Amino acid sequence: MSSTDRLILSQEQMSDKLYDAESMMQIKSTVANGYAVLLNNGAISPKNNGKKKEKSPKKKKQDDSTSLAFLALTSGNVLDACFGVEQASRTGDSPARRKAQAAKDLLDGCSTTDSFQDLAVETYYNAFKIVIEYNEQMSKLNCFTRCFKAKKIQTETEQKLNTTFSRLAEAIGEKR
Repeated sequence: MSSTDRLILSQEQMSDKLYDAESMMQIKSTVANGYAVLLNNGAISPKNNGKKKEKSPKKKKQDDSTSLAFLALTSGNVLDACFGVEQASRTGDSPARRKAQAAKDLLDGCSTTDSFQDLAVETYYNAFKIVIEYNEQMSKLNCFTRCFKAKKIQTETEQKLNTTFSRLAEAIGEKR
């Protein structure tokens, strides 16, 4: 196995630590839209295709909103949803909850720079936009077309999610 193969393998393994594709595709559009708004400081909702424009904020305000969004990732329930954790109970223990906590710890441990926090927030924001798009495509299918097109849409969505998380996985790999 060459060093390039090891790098690719490690990025795929790292991506698996950041989200679960099947769990993310189970998130309803309304919930995904709520997380996207939270991560984007309420500026542009993917559901309305960016019709609400963000006012040009000062740099300090933008840094604060990114810090708040990153805090929602590492301390809130945003990552829980990415792993299929349904209840926000702190006492329950499940494999999904452990994976979500490991992802939170991983992101928190790598958050030494503002640019990393920006990348993490942007990555999860884009992932929720992909989930919303997936749900819209699936809702357009009827019982006949669902049989033929659902698997293709799922596969394409998984590929989009993998591509979206690859930059973040690479940045984490460089920090480790």
